[in-house]
Amino acid sequence: MGIKVMWEEGHVLAEAGSWKECAEMLLALQGELEKRFPVPRILILETTAEDMAGDGLEALTGREKEILARVTEGMSNKEIASVLHISERTVKNHLSNIFRKLNVSDRTQAAILALRNV
Repeated sequence: MGIKVMWEEGHVLAEAGSWKECAEMLLALQGELEKRFPVPRILILETTAEDMAGDGLEALTGREKEILARVTEGMSNKEIASVLHISERTVKNHLSNIFRKLNVSDRTQAAILALRNV
């Protein structure tokens, strides 16, 4: 099953086999996307990533960093739970904490932020 990142009008911005590939594609297309979709929501993602680059990831615990690394690899919550030998609910709790600490609203934004700071 492929992953699609779509704009609300139905434009496919990126399509790939993993979240990591989608994030890399979005980063590569960044300038073109800003020209085609000059809507604040896309720019907010850019601003958030730059604003958080210095200290956002440093605020994460070791376990949260592990989970975020798995997210950038395109793993589902169920797969992450299996690999780390924890429950899916625990993965969801960690993801909520990650999103809050990084000031992002979803796993795509978190993955993009993480990939930018590798």
